[in-house]
Amino acid sequence: MKKQLAIAISVALVSGSALASSGNEAAIDDLSSFVNSQYEDNQADVKLSSTKDNTVKISQTSTSPYGLDGNTAVVDVKGGEDNTVVIDQASSLNEGFVKMDGDVDDNYVELQQMGESDDAQVKVIGNSDDNRVYIEQHGTSEATNNAAVVSLTSADDNRLSITQGQNNNTEVAISDSDDNRVTIAQTSRNEGHFGGAYVDLSNGSDQNVVTITQAEWNLTELNMADSSRNRVEVTQTYGDEAYIDLTESDDNRISIVQNSESKFNKADVDLTASDHNVINVDQNRNNYHGDNGAFVTLDNSDDNNIKVTQARRDSADIDLVGSDDNRIVVAQKTNNTAIVDLADSDDNLIKVLQNSERSGATVNLIDSNHNDVRGGIYIEQTSQDWANVSLTGSDYNSVTIVQR
Repeated sequence: MKKQLAIAISVALVSGSALASSGNEAAIDDLSSFVNSQYEDNQADVKLSSTKDNTVKISQTSTSPYGLDGNTAVVDVKGGEDNTVVIDQASSLNEGFVKMDGDVDDNYVELQQMGESDDAQVKVIGNSDDNRVYIEQHGTSEATNNAAVVSLTSADDNRLSITQGQNNNTEVAISDSDDNRVTIAQTSRNEGHFGGAYVDLSNGSDQNVVTITQAEWNLTELNMADSSRNRVEVTQTYGDEAYIDLTESDDNRISIVQNSESKFNKADVDLTASDHNVINVDQNRNNYHGDNGAFVTLDNSDDNNIKVTQARRDSADIDLVGSDDNRIVVAQKTNNTAIVDLADSDDNLIKVLQNSERSGATVNLIDSNHNDVRGGIYIEQTSQDWANVSLTGSDYNSVTIVQR
């Protein structure tokens, strides 16, 4: 039978404030500074060391009578398995910190924060595998400003789910960790402001799956370094931006879907010394109030498959520098522009398909040779379209322009 430790705290403690996370931080490391501090409302501190099959429940629902910081819950797990940690915090300005270190496996962690300006941080390190982490922050106003920070280091096969309301930020750092599943869901932020999801994969973090779903006016930034065979899916509505940056990362699958009928979306993908990746950008619904933009840059990156699909009044800008054997397809409908620049890039397939009217294509090659395989440079257009192609110091290329 599981042991159960249930802690429900309703008395006010004299405590001190701890800083909430902001701006691409790693999750907390030293928990001691958050215990017995001076100005918070309630505090709970639980330590599990080399334990198994325990249940820890912390419920903090009071509001500070002094208008100062909210409740603080700290759980430190060192070694052990099959433990359950549940933290439930109401009111605002709450902090929930969980650290799992040292061969901590098959644990369940849940943090629920219901107010504004809450901070949830989880750190999983030290060969800690097969854990499940769920964070929910339900703020719904412009002033919510909740933050969720999760760090996985040398931690494999973990499941992480973060769900946030309006005007929140999530930061996830994955280092030397494989086969993890990360799901981030964020609702809207007020028009003209951004909530954000910030994800970093580094140091040989392979075969991870990251899924980000955002409503309007959100931002995604994902950086990947020395990490391979990962799958990233970003789905956004309108007024959103997605920035994806891969460095020395191969065989990844990246999908960005921004299928709004109104407002501006932007997708920006950069590959540096990254090969054999598949990138899909889909902005494929009519946009009546402003342009969608897709920007793709390949720098010394080979054998990648890039596809950009757009509808109305959109633009695609593709740049290749020192990049060979890539396959680039831009498919557009009405009143779009496509600009493709190649510098010192050989043996690529560039295909621009503008299958409606009032669209334009510009392709520039500088010191780029043998772009004649699989069709070379191919532009297909219908009525009231234009195509400009320029070759400078470039030999053995094939250029085909079809205007129906």
